[in-house]
Amino acid sequence: MTTYEEFFYQNEERDGIRCTWNVWPSSKLEASRLVMPVGCLYQPLKEKPDLPPLQYEPLLCMRNQCRAILNPLCQVDYKSKLWVCNFCFQRNAFPPQYAAITEQHQPAELHPQFTTIEYTIPVSQCFPKYPLRSLPVFLPFLIQFVFFLAITHLINQVGSPSYLYLPPLQYEPLLCMRNQCRAILNPLCQVDYKSKLWVCNFCFQRNAFPPQYAAITEQHQPAELHPQFTTIEYTIPCQKFGHYNKDDPHSFQLPENFQMYPQFMYHLRRSQFLQVFNNSPDETSYYRHVLMREDLSQSLIMIQPVLYSYGFNGPPVPVLLDTSSIKPDCILLMDTFFQLLIFHGEVNNARHVLMREDLSQSLIMIQPVLYSYGFNGPPVPVLLDTSSIKPDCILLMDTFFQLLIFHGEFVSPSQCTFPNTGARIMMFVGGACSQGPGMVLNDDLGEPIRSHNDIHKGNNKYQKMATKHYEGLALRAAIVGHAIDIYSCALDQTGLLEMKLCCNATGCRSFRHGAPIPQGGRGCIQFITHYQAPSGEKKVRVTTIARNWADATTQLDHISSGFDQEAAAVIMGRMVVNRAEQDDGPDVMRWADRTLIRLCQKFGHYNKDDPHSFQLPENFQMYPQFMYHLRRSQFLQVFNNSPDETSYYRHVLMREDLSQSLIMIQPVLYSYGFNGPPVPVLLDTSSIKPDCILLMDTFFQLLIFHGETIAQWKKAGYQDNP
Repeated sequence: MTTYEEFFYQNEERDGIRCTWNVWPSSKLEASRLVMPVGCLYQPLKEKPDLPPLQYEPLLCMRNQCRAILNPLCQVDYKSKLWVCNFCFQRNAFPPQYAAITEQHQPAELHPQFTTIEYTIPVSQCFPKYPLRSLPVFLPFLIQFVFFLAITHLINQVGSPSYLYLPPLQYEPLLCMRNQCRAILNPLCQVDYKSKLWVCNFCFQRNAFPPQYAAITEQHQPAELHPQFTTIEYTIPCQKFGHYNKDDPHSFQLPENFQMYPQFMYHLRRSQFLQVFNNSPDETSYYRHVLMREDLSQSLIMIQPVLYSYGFNGPPVPVLLDTSSIKPDCILLMDTFFQLLIFHGEVNNARHVLMREDLSQSLIMIQPVLYSYGFNGPPVPVLLDTSSIKPDCILLMDTFFQLLIFHGEFVSPSQCTFPNTGARIMMFVGGACSQGPGMVLNDDLGEPIRSHNDIHKGNNKYQKMATKHYEGLALRAAIVGHAIDIYSCALDQTGLLEMKLCCNATGCRSFRHGAPIPQGGRGCIQFITHYQAPSGEKKVRVTTIARNWADATTQLDHISSGFDQEAAAVIMGRMVVNRAEQDDGPDVMRWADRTLIRLCQKFGHYNKDDPHSFQLPENFQMYPQFMYHLRRSQFLQVFNNSPDETSYYRHVLMREDLSQSLIMIQPVLYSYGFNGPPVPVLLDTSSIKPDCILLMDTFFQLLIFHGETIAQWKKAGYQDNP
């Protein structure tokens, strides 16, 4: 190790950490006089394929106020099997599983090269009272209608050819005996082939196999127990339900409860579920999705629409779905579930529908009824107004011709169903919210959404309420360990400014330990990150670093030699962005300028009254340039950007690592020429040459500039004739 710069890069590669100061002042007062705060950038989930797999819990310090984790900086007494915490100097005894450690046989967490270590804790240890939670969570669905099975089979054959390779099982499925469960035998069940018993993987009920399974063994398993058949289909045979005379097709008859089935199949073959003509793939997927989710009555309406005839001779009656039902003095209403179609006879119009209904139905047509479904009691009628929208309620509006349903906010289902479990809530935003507590604008198209100028003047009447609402959602999601991702259709004016906390305040959490710096010792920091892997395992990543300390009054040069200007520029950029969220732009600019001036005064060398004599140490020289570009970046200059765009840019700066953040602050310019590989050049007009191509990477976009000669060649089509 020859230079501090190599030390910076090595630490970033090994631990994902870059510190502003790598020699720390010995007191808080001296740290404040350095102008630039003592801070660090840490990547808690940096990819580390070389980490050893530790399948046990970390060893914690016994002192309740500390609870630091065993690390290579701790002192170890191998004879007495004791270790001394490097934060609080508490003496701790090793547990029995560490009895075999020696100086030659150390556990991985004590090796000097593993200052970053990761522990994997199985789910069975996370929940000792429920050891079977190590299994994935399954939600069983059983469709017990032959008609639904037939439709499902047809649709899935069209959508997925894999269903053609399922084994033909011509018998009924084997169900769990517990009435509250009734799950079906599957490859995840435990089977005792000797006793002919199987254990349900949902309720752990022990069930006996029926006589027809008497011949099963480990070598001769039924198809429903094969691991490759996690999806299985049973066909319950229907033998000779029809009655007919041979060679007489007109004699064919079906029992009464079978007679509608062929008619259903007739309409199914002509429905939008199988006939994709004139429908886009997205529309077809939507129709099929709804069919798979709705109940029996609604699904039947989708397959065979219902036709009602409204006349003068009585109440509306269902009629045949045929042209014979058209009459001059009737109104036909067809419900296809997805839409309502009305056909007027020659002498009718829509008023007759209203006139023929009773008083209650007529009032519903004139003024729809709105019901609120909550957790505190039965549904209640509420005002037909936006004030009735509540986050924990479902609204149902009956307009007689259709039912409209509005659901509450998106955090509640996952918060109640999967508390303290790793989860992601993906929110797809197609436009700005115009209803409810999170609204950022109203339905009046003449009123534009807020701009930076409106926010500055206080003309943002929805922002405060919406921000408070989304802040509450973010807090609730963070408490239960859920992350919220926002997929926006655009960066411009979709409400990202108000929703930014949903992303900024959720995700993984890290905890930091700091120790007082003893005289002659080293300062230590330990980062502990808890997160849950997709497999359900809990992981704990521990990073412990140490730095030397120095007296700022006598060893200022020693402290300044450990200054990391790249880390300082990124941390200052994030501090400036954080201030810009609360203060006005000019005030933030002045604060950044004063900070830069004070830093130059502290560490620059100059002769009084001679501005040309000013010099900065080598490891400070790029910092003013970074600040120059930061002042002109989209993080502070909001002109020509919407509030949502500014919020997005600032969010990305706060989340990316050091190298990417530096590119955002000061874009990188590469010159492509004929004299060698591309080289980085100054971000200035002097880099423009006629025989070169310039490529500028701003992180958010790539810009390409062709020199004069290159542009002429391109215009002549040289690139098409190599």
